[in-house]
Amino acid sequence: MENPYFYRLMQKLLQREKIQYIVLALFCIPLFFINIQDTHNYGDDWTQYLKEALNIAEGKPYYSSTYIFNPLNTEYAPPQYPPGYPLLMAPVVGITGMAIAPLLYLNTVFVCLIIFLAYGYLRRFTGGLNAMCLAIILAYIPVMTELKGALLSDIPCTLFTLLYFCLREQRQRWNLLKLSLLCIVAAFAILIRTQSAVIILAELSLLIWNFAGGKKHRNENLPRYYALLLAAGTVLLLALSRYMLFPGPGQSSSFYTSLYTNLWAEGKVWTTLSANMPYLESHIINIWLFPMHEGFFQAFVNFIMYSSLLLTFIGLTRMIREGMSLSLLFFLLMCILMVATPARQGLRYFLPAVPFALLLMAKGVRAVVPLFSAMSPQTIALTSFATIMLLGFDNYEDKLRPNTDWSLQQSDTVAFNFIRRHVDDSDIILFSKPRLLALYTEKRSMNFSWQHALAVNKHQFDSMGVRYVLYCRNISDKITTDYLWQEPRPYSDSAIINNDYTLYRLSIAP
Repeated sequence: MENPYFYRLMQKLLQREKIQYIVLALFCIPLFFINIQDTHNYGDDWTQYLKEALNIAEGKPYYSSTYIFNPLNTEYAPPQYPPGYPLLMAPVVGITGMAIAPLLYLNTVFVCLIIFLAYGYLRRFTGGLNAMCLAIILAYIPVMTELKGALLSDIPCTLFTLLYFCLREQRQRWNLLKLSLLCIVAAFAILIRTQSAVIILAELSLLIWNFAGGKKHRNENLPRYYALLLAAGTVLLLALSRYMLFPGPGQSSSFYTSLYTNLWAEGKVWTTLSANMPYLESHIINIWLFPMHEGFFQAFVNFIMYSSLLLTFIGLTRMIREGMSLSLLFFLLMCILMVATPARQGLRYFLPAVPFALLLMAKGVRAVVPLFSAMSPQTIALTSFATIMLLGFDNYEDKLRPNTDWSLQQSDTVAFNFIRRHVDDSDIILFSKPRLLALYTEKRSMNFSWQHALAVNKHQFDSMGVRYVLYCRNISDKITTDYLWQEPRPYSDSAIINNDYTLYRLSIAP
């Protein structure tokens, strides 16, 4: 049965490159209304990025903060984040200060750029129409719409990863200019998130693969020795950044080193690997975790979620048969990183690999659907696109509403003002969200180590001269209450600031 005339006309129009760019631009517009909030959630990762952006805007050392890193808790966060994302935030922060909404609009601009970069890269593998559908889907999947409303580095990291791959796949002759641009983009991606070093590992892995006689992918036109120059150039730029542009105390490198060396030293390698395999699978499945208001549609979403794992595997085997490529190696290395990393950060940590996961799923769909239907590739692409976008309707509608997760309430403001007035600058305060407390009070703050016994924590705090514990009934965690209510009581005095906050003065160790 022939398609209706209108449908065939639409298919024909959508295969034109100019029309595809117009469609991409039109789908950028709603993003400026989805999940744009004036507040942020309770997590305090964002406060560290915001503090570093404020420092850069004010001409201070980017890492300057009253947050104190707890060496016993290597899973919480590094002492400071790389300066890449704060550097992108700094021009906006310099104008609007600590306002959240302008920075979320900046995130939206990044997502719009991701749409066009994903389209430019993916069409080399799938054709223009498929790439257009995949690029829009990438911008509207739940993890992207969620992260768009958060001051976190995952979206800009994905942006610069895709920019690297787009530049890398340009077919002009390789020269010093292209090599320099790739080194700059790779180095800046690593300055945004350290995990972006996987890009260089993928380049070196491709060099080894080709040197060993592996079949060269049709899109790989990189002379072998350029991979070494890329790695060397990127390392050089990072060294210049580390020692000249953004010198820092260097504690973060030891944080990442201890994160993995402790894994080997404590004999937890196989335990971590076996536990993280299902964790990796959940990331691929949860790409499609659309919240549905109706149970019937949720069942359909669940079917798509679990089918995506099989489709990814089918697409992976097809791409391996076509020949090893940089994108394939990058995806595989990101999977290995997810499995080998003891600290779990959720799907956002996997976000730079999601465009490549979508590519694999698309290849899986192209392989499976013709077994059951005579639909054309264009019809498959448009049908899949329409289905995914319709399933996301409840999510987009929810994200248009104000977010009430967290904002500075009167009780918070009163507590922070109390601490600013009554706590000395030299004193250290224990709090479950130390970076948030440091941002709003500029007092020295630190968190507990839930990985260790209370006695080990107490010994650490006594050695550092910790003076206070701030308890908040809304956000304090179990170790805070366990520490406060142990016998004998570790505090000598307390001040009830309001119904939400109590400040405990710790007893001085003899």
